[in-house]
Amino acid sequence: MTVYKRGKRWCYHLHVRVNGTSQQHKRSGFATQAEALRAERAKLSEVDGGVRLGASRMTVTDYLATWLVRYAHSGAVKATTATTAASYVNTHLVPRLGSLTLAGLRRLHVEQAAGELLQSGLSPKTVRNVIGTLHKALSDAVRLELLPYNCASDVTLPKYDKRDVQPYDASEVSTLLQYVDAHDDLLTAAWWLALSCGLRRGELCGLRWCDVDLVRGELFVRVTRLQDRTGVFASTPKSRASVRTVALGSGVVDALARLRDRHDALQAQLGAWSHDQVLITYDAAPVRPATLTRHWHQVTQAAGLRRIRLHDARHTHGTVLADQGVPVHAISARLGHASVATTMHFYVHAGAAADRRAALTFDEVVRASGNNVVTTPGERRTTTNTPTPQNPATTPLHEHDERDAGGPGRDRTYDQGIMSPLL
Repeated sequence: MTVYKRGKRWCYHLHVRVNGTSQQHKRSGFATQAEALRAERAKLSEVDGGVRLGASRMTVTDYLATWLVRYAHSGAVKATTATTAASYVNTHLVPRLGSLTLAGLRRLHVEQAAGELLQSGLSPKTVRNVIGTLHKALSDAVRLELLPYNCASDVTLPKYDKRDVQPYDASEVSTLLQYVDAHDDLLTAAWWLALSCGLRRGELCGLRWCDVDLVRGELFVRVTRLQDRTGVFASTPKSRASVRTVALGSGVVDALARLRDRHDALQAQLGAWSHDQVLITYDAAPVRPATLTRHWHQVTQAAGLRRIRLHDARHTHGTVLADQGVPVHAISARLGHASVATTMHFYVHAGAAADRRAALTFDEVVRASGNNVVTTPGERRTTTNTPTPQNPATTPLHEHDERDAGGPGRDRTYDQGIMSPLL
């Protein structure tokens, strides 16, 4: 390995042996010696990673298969995340990229695969998720020194516009809760919890009676029950911030108290059961997450409301609180977000009521400043400020007279809708 200067530019000259044969790699035109050294090391890593470490012979299919095993058993991701990654790999990545060698994979191949996925009917968000899984796998390959760089970086991906969430407003929430109270059943408390506490679906299904304190009016989020292709399983909450205490209003406390009485009556009829889940079916089995979603759509349709996702009940909770002026950090803690930025970006959508209140607040501030520029509907807008000095040589005589006499030139009145000189 040699780095040297030729004229005003730096160069490197690399000698390597590949499968018993000598190879030379040269490149020049670097502005500094440091740039030439970095390029030389990158080239050596490419040759060494592609030959000595076996990446030139390992296919993408073989690598992703071994990577999925390590990923699932790393302890760094939840089982649902690993399952989703396996689905992306086996369904979308292997059919399109699996026959290539790991060392031969290039950005062009990744971009072509992304285009094919989009043409196949996948949404832009799903395409980005699939390529994101590949990016993670290749990042691990770089970390393990199987590859010199991650060719899934800096690729052109379809633009994803976050879906405009349309949560229920306060009147729709009231309509739904009145309906479920009138048709009280084993899942009435679920809809109260979803709308008044903002719990995730897994948190609803994982809630146990030992996590509910009806006397103090609070519950504790400690366990979630999730569902994938393999079935339903218990897990820890989504993040550390998701392990939280949530205060309960009187409406949800009443719904949970009624549900507790129903459980006691059902136990007297069926006998005691082994679990402590709050949400159960009429045969005392814990409610499955997919079942809860199905019943949500049924009950909202029966109540005459528009169709939204069960997760949008969580959006609804955050939005109603934001519209009522609850501080965003309090909403963030209640929803179990790791940062306030997440709450602002994903869950709190300012509604028309909040927008109208903002406009009125601005008017009140301006009016309180002592200037009567802002008027209420029907008022005439009047300015009493000192007039702007004018050049006497260019001011008409009658305006001089009006100002001197305190006439209309000194205090002008404008009809509503005509722009004031102050504006």
